[in-house]
Amino acid sequence: MTELAITDPSNFFKIGALDFRDFIEKQEKVWMIIVNLADYLEKTVTRRELSQGGQSHPSVVIAGEKVKIDGDVIIDPFVMLDAKLGPIWIGKGTKILAGTRIRGPALIGKNCQICGEVKNSIILDGAHSDHLSNYIGDSVVGQNCRLGCGTILSNRRFDRGEIKIRLGNKLIPTEMDRLGAILGDQVKTGCGAILGPGALVGKNSWIGQKVMVKNEYVAKNILLTLKQNIKVKKIRS
Repeated sequence: MTELAITDPSNFFKIGALDFRDFIEKQEKVWMIIVNLADYLEKTVTRRELSQGGQSHPSVVIAGEKVKIDGDVIIDPFVMLDAKLGPIWIGKGTKILAGTRIRGPALIGKNCQICGEVKNSIILDGAHSDHLSNYIGDSVVGQNCRLGCGTILSNRRFDRGEIKIRLGNKLIPTEMDRLGAILGDQVKTGCGAILGPGALVGKNSWIGQKVMVKNEYVAKNILLTLKQNIKVKKIRS
């Protein structure tokens, strides 16, 4: 595949059924979704809109006015929706589990289950990241993804430098110093998986437990696992 084909959003997501498909389709490269997310939400979510039919625990804290919550959303106790730095949109039928913190700008699609921390990210329909130890920063999570306990989508280099993505022997500049991972539709991660800044994972790929993916492209339908060496020693009584 060419660089243009690999980095096109259609290589990662089935876009047609999404409520915000026009926004996704117009991005030239998949990481531009993150670059332009704030502007899109500023135009789309202009005030607080809380639809009927859902459930929200009295302990939920909403900071900022630009928060849109569609119908049938369930928000568990001790959730923080922080829209002071950007709008938040939560799609119909989604459940936000106890203790979650969402920092805008953030867009969560329909019928998702979310726990842990989400910051400046977009999570597409049907995705589950339902463990308190998960972190999603400056990332895109595709439809029907499943993120295992302790999955981290990290978003900054130690030296705070530009994040570049490795495609074969070539490093592609992003002109971004904050960029997490791009996970295509139906990607699964095992417990403790870490995806570094600029990791791109194609559709239907599985990232096994404790696997680390750096700033590289994992093609679709790939399974990554660790080979483990175990030593067995007798304990002296």
